[in-house]
Amino acid sequence: MISGFDQLHCLVGHPYAEFNALQGFIADSYSKLRQGQEDRDMVDQIVHCIDLLCQGIMRAAYAVLEATTVLYDFRSLGRLLTIAWTGKHR
Repeated sequence: MISGFDQLHCLVGHPYAEFNALQGFIADSYSKLRQGQEDRDMVDQIVHCIDLLCQGIMRAAYAVLEATTVLYDFRSLGRLLTIAWTGKHR
């Protein structure tokens, strides 16, 4: 399983360009569809692209949640270690 950090890195890195490309593709396809130049397959492709964008957003949200949890856990661990260290050296 890919960690939340890796997912966030993937979303922030080169896929940002892919996001812009997908957004442009959807806008262009929708415009052509409204003009009657596209068929049902194009609608399916647009829906697929929107699904990919939603998956990316969900992965990013999960990655942020996971990173926040890890940071909180490390902070709690730091407190426990500090308490143990000061108690041991009194």
